[in-house]
Amino acid sequence: MMMMLANIRMNRRRTTLIQLSLLSIFLFLVTDFIETSWWFRQISKKDHSRRRQQQVDNNNAADNTIDYGLAIHRAVVKQQQRRLQQQEQQQQKEQSSSSTPRQLQQHVCGENEILNPRASSGTTEYWNPMNAILSVDSPGYDDEYALKATNREIWFSGFSQYMDRSCFQVGDTWRMEFQIKFVNVIEQTETCQPLLEEDYEHCPVLFLGSNLNGGYEEYHHERIYDHGMIWNSDDDETNNNNNGGAWNTFSVLYTLTEENAGPNVTSIYALIMGGSSGSDLIIDNVNIERLEEWEIPSASPTRTCYSNVVRNGNAEIGSTEGWLPVWGHPIHVVEPG
Repeated sequence: MMMMLANIRMNRRRTTLIQLSLLSIFLFLVTDFIETSWWFRQISKKDHSRRRQQQVDNNNAADNTIDYGLAIHRAVVKQQQRRLQQQEQQQQKEQSSSSTPRQLQQHVCGENEILNPRASSGTTEYWNPMNAILSVDSPGYDDEYALKATNREIWFSGFSQYMDRSCFQVGDTWRMEFQIKFVNVIEQTETCQPLLEEDYEHCPVLFLGSNLNGGYEEYHHERIYDHGMIWNSDDDETNNNNNGGAWNTFSVLYTLTEENAGPNVTSIYALIMGGSSGSDLIIDNVNIERLEEWEIPSASPTRTCYSNVVRNGNAEIGSTEGWLPVWGHPIHVVEPG
């Protein structure tokens, strides 16, 4: 009888030990699961935060580039203004010391507001660099010289020039045009598609800039594209080609608004830029002139339209230029048509 009771007690101890062991294992697994879940949640939160921050950074990339470019531009412009002030002071000294003062040329509003538009002087005088190095190229479109911007690491780089603020009034319509080409383009397959809404990484773009309230911290930029231009990207002797690339004509009509010519606008300037990073930008015959009322079309177009709005509709040029593949399917030219 005593032996039986001893066995029962021993079995109970074993059962208790087994239960305690199982409970310990269960508690360990639960604790490990909780810690693992917390760890994964922390990783997920960090990953989500990182992806969200990356998305914000990507969304602000263009604005950051523009802000960076404008900071450099403002510094360059201040240097240019100091240089012009020094020149004016020197001219005043020369005039005051001369018995026959020089007659300064009077500027007429409405005529071409751009100074040195064809680099006729053989220099880049009056032009300010915008994230680039400016020089003179030769030959030009139809004369000896053209203006060239090199060392362009981003599309937001090229030329800038301040214009006479007093000549720009709200409601006036202006013709803005110039000859332009890109040379040393790294990706030859990348070409300007003027009909796209904003193709500033491949196409030229004109910024009409305004400084507001007497300073440089407040400004307004109007991006102006020529959606009706016929872009020639290939070498073409019939297109006044030289030094690689092909000349193209940028020409738009633009009516001034309160944002770029209102009473709070203290200065106004033109920025010519665009095109792929690393390419050289060459311009010539820059013309910004006010149209008389009789010159303005009855309905000022936002783009130039032709009889056929489809470019390269018959592939007669022997390429698929102007057409884009859909869903990655290749397109090509076949003959006969």
